[in-house]
Amino acid sequence: MRWCSKRKAEVAAGNYCNRWRMSKLMEQAGSTQGRVKRHEYLMYVLEVREAEWLAEEQGQQVEVKTIEEIREVFEQEHGSIFLN
Repeated sequence: MRWCSKRKAEVAAGNYCNRWRMSKLMEQAGSTQGRVKRHEYLMYVLEVREAEWLAEEQGQQVEVKTIEEIREVFEQEHGSIFLN
Protein backbone atom coordinates (compact mmCIF):
# COMPACT_ATOMS: atom_id res chain seq x y z
CA MET A 1 0.00 0.00 0.00
CA ARG A 2 1.02 3.61 -0.62
CA TRP A 3 -0.25 6.91 0.73
CA CYS A 4 -1.99 9.25 -1.71
CA SER A 5 -1.48 12.84 -0.60
CA LYS A 6 -4.16 14.09 -3.02
CA ARG A 7 -6.91 11.78 -1.76
CA LYS A 8 -5.52 11.48 1.79
CA ALA A 9 -5.94 7.72 1.68
CA GLU A 10 -4.01 4.48 1.26
CA VAL A 11 -4.04 3.02 -2.24
CA ALA A 12 -2.69 -0.20 -3.71
CA ALA A 13 0.70 0.14 -5.41
CA GLY A 14 -0.73 -0.67 -8.84
CA ASN A 15 -3.74 1.64 -8.68
CA TYR A 16 -4.08 4.45 -11.20
CA CYS A 17 -5.45 7.84 -10.22
CA ASN A 18 -6.28 10.46 -12.84
CA ARG A 19 -5.51 13.19 -10.29
CA TRP A 20 -1.86 12.15 -10.25
CA ARG A 21 0.42 13.70 -12.84
CA MET A 22 4.10 13.10 -13.40
CA SER A 23 6.26 16.21 -13.28
CA LYS A 24 7.83 17.42 -16.53
CA LEU A 25 11.30 16.53 -15.25
CA MET A 26 10.22 12.99 -14.38
CA GLU A 27 8.58 12.58 -17.79
CA GLN A 28 11.92 13.46 -19.42
CA ALA A 29 13.96 11.03 -17.29
CA GLY A 30 15.73 8.52 -19.50
CA SER A 31 14.84 10.31 -22.73
CA THR A 32 18.39 11.58 -23.34
CA GLN A 33 21.71 9.87 -23.69
CA GLY A 34 23.34 10.37 -20.30
CA ARG A 35 26.92 9.63 -19.36
CA VAL A 36 28.02 7.53 -16.41
CA LYS A 37 30.95 8.63 -14.29
CA ARG A 38 33.69 6.12 -13.51
CA HIS A 39 33.72 4.55 -10.06
CA GLU A 40 37.40 5.49 -9.74
CA TYR A 41 36.55 9.16 -10.29
CA LEU A 42 33.77 9.15 -7.72
CA MET A 43 36.06 7.51 -5.16
CA TYR A 44 38.76 10.08 -5.99
CA VAL A 45 36.34 12.95 -5.30
CA LEU A 46 35.38 11.30 -2.01
CA GLU A 47 39.04 10.95 -1.01
CA VAL A 48 39.72 14.62 -1.77
CA ARG A 49 36.68 15.77 0.20
CA GLU A 50 37.48 13.48 3.16
CA ALA A 51 41.04 14.85 3.29
CA GLU A 52 39.63 18.40 3.34
CA TRP A 53 37.16 17.53 6.12
CA LEU A 54 39.83 15.79 8.19
CA ALA A 55 42.19 18.76 7.87
CA GLU A 56 39.41 21.14 8.95
CA GLU A 57 38.60 18.94 11.96
CA GLN A 58 42.27 19.14 12.96
CA GLY A 59 42.06 22.93 12.89
CA GLN A 60 44.00 23.44 9.67
CA GLN A 61 43.12 26.21 7.24
CA VAL A 62 41.79 24.44 4.13
CA GLU A 63 41.15 25.86 0.71
CA VAL A 64 38.30 23.71 -0.59
CA LYS A 65 38.87 22.63 -4.19
CA THR A 66 36.14 23.22 -6.73
CA ILE A 67 34.77 20.19 -8.54
CA GLU A 68 36.33 21.59 -11.71
CA GLU A 69 39.77 21.58 -10.07
CA ILE A 70 39.30 18.02 -8.82
CA ARG A 71 38.11 16.89 -12.25
CA GLU A 72 41.06 18.52 -14.02
CA VAL A 73 43.62 16.78 -11.78
CA PHE A 74 41.88 13.42 -12.16
CA GLU A 75 41.74 13.73 -15.94
CA GLN A 76 45.44 14.62 -16.11
CA GLU A 77 46.37 11.60 -14.01
CA HIS A 78 43.79 9.01 -15.11
CA GLY A 79 42.00 10.16 -18.26
CA SER A 80 38.28 10.70 -18.70
CA ILE A 81 35.93 10.75 -15.73
CA PHE A 82 33.29 8.95 -17.80
CA LEU A 83 32.83 5.32 -18.75
CA ASN A 84 33.07 4.63 -22.47
